[in-house]
Amino acid sequence: RTGCPLWPILADCMFAVVLRTTQSSQPSDHTMAHEWVWHSLADESANERLSDESKQLVMKVLFGLVSTNGPKSKPMVKMLLTDFAKICKGDMSADSLLTYSIK
Repeated sequence: RTGCPLWPILADCMFAVVLRTTQSSQPSDHTMAHEWVWHSLADESANERLSDESKQLVMKVLFGLVSTNGPKSKPMVKMLLTDFAKICKGDMSADSLLTYSIK
């Protein structure tokens, strides 16, 4: 339970922005989407439950999925973002992100 009925819509929007931004630029770790996501993750008031390592893992998995699988990565990205929301709310441990690095 994420507690926000708009979360699936927000996840869809974030996926679309990341996909479009990464597809329209040269392969790089410094796209507009990378900057946007990193600044959001860096906001301590929004997600003090995440270590820097966990934030880097979210970035790596998110952009890795999108760059490797393109539009086909949408279900997995939505699962990642849902877990991220649960971690930020304290409903889930940040250790759960490790399952994404194994896949």
